[in-house]
Amino acid sequence: MKRFFLIVLSLLLFIIPVLGAETVTRDNYAEPIIKVNNESYILNETVLIFNENKFVWIDYLIEPKTDEDAKKIDDRNYDISTELNNAKLEYRIVFKNGASISKSDFTIDVPDADELDGVDRIEINLTGYTPSIDERLKEIFALRIRIQDGGYILPDVKMYIIDLNMFSNDIDKAKDKLNELNDFLVNYTGKADVSTLKDYLDCAKENITLAEDNFENEDYIYAEEKLKNAEFWLEKAEEEKIGVEARYLYSEADRNIKDLGNILSKIEAYLEEIEEKNLMNTSTLIDYKTNYSGLKNRFDSLASDLAIAKGYLNIGSYEDAKSKLEKVLRDISDVRNDAERLLNELSSYLEVTPTTRQSSWIKLPEMDWEVLRFYAGIAGGVLVALALITIGVRRYLRRRKWDELK
Repeated sequence: MKRFFLIVLSLLLFIIPVLGAETVTRDNYAEPIIKVNNESYILNETVLIFNENKFVWIDYLIEPKTDEDAKKIDDRNYDISTELNNAKLEYRIVFKNGASISKSDFTIDVPDADELDGVDRIEINLTGYTPSIDERLKEIFALRIRIQDGGYILPDVKMYIIDLNMFSNDIDKAKDKLNELNDFLVNYTGKADVSTLKDYLDCAKENITLAEDNFENEDYIYAEEKLKNAEFWLEKAEEEKIGVEARYLYSEADRNIKDLGNILSKIEAYLEEIEEKNLMNTSTLIDYKTNYSGLKNRFDSLASDLAIAKGYLNIGSYEDAKSKLEKVLRDISDVRNDAERLLNELSSYLEVTPTTRQSSWIKLPEMDWEVLRFYAGIAGGVLVALALITIGVRRYLRRRKWDELK
């Protein structure tokens, strides 16, 4: 028996609220009559743009669509919210029989009006000041209405707040950035592939021009759209700039490491000839061979780092590639200085003539650079894999849709 009463009580807890709630929809209301600063506000047509700290007043009239609806939209709360500063709200509920209620509160408590023939209208008057913003253009809700057992079914009153000085400054910043990147483009043309960078800058230039024209014509919404597009393409161009630098550094590092490899090949040939002709004592020869072995190990490490940098380039992680390549070029310079010093020391032991040993050096097998970097990449395999996976995920998360911004 006790269990039976618990079940009944549980059912009542669910049933009672349902019985007491009558849901309303947009169809129960006539089209609201809205005025902002005594000017008609038409949904999806009117665009309101105000400077900061400007006084705003809004008249909002709510009416039932039919006489039957007049008795449906009652007996509920209408909660008013706003993003205006120092806002005040007054409302008046007028019933079909002529009675009315006037109050000042952001919650409009509409009583059961069946005995008053239903609700004729709800008059809302909201006043306040536009807020300060920390961006050039911001959309705010000047007035929103949440209806009990209905939600936000009536139109909101929206407006834009603009900071004209910030807007103008942002256009100037975009133009300055465009000029800076164009100078970079000119400087690297012929040194690296700049075709993608040029495309980005062309898109940015077109959107900056449109943004500036529309700003001067006070079409701030369209100007904002175009300026955002321009900023997007400038950001892509800034990323591509690093890519251009990285690709250029890679070509320099690739060329320098090949030159270093040729120097090491000569050192190896010198050592072989010195040993063959017994031109120095064994102890000194061993020291030179040890020195050469150290240079070769450093060379192999550089080849591995170059393979990692190439991996970064392939996945578009230009910052990491650039950082790696800058270090590779510094290290190549250090190794080359040591290698040239060793080569000069060894050359003093040899008398080189155009018809003897020099010819054999020229015919030394060339290094297979692709194979070298392949095996160097395997030697640093774990490092490469971890680096590429990490950077790949990061780039994936930052990916955006470009085409719709063109």
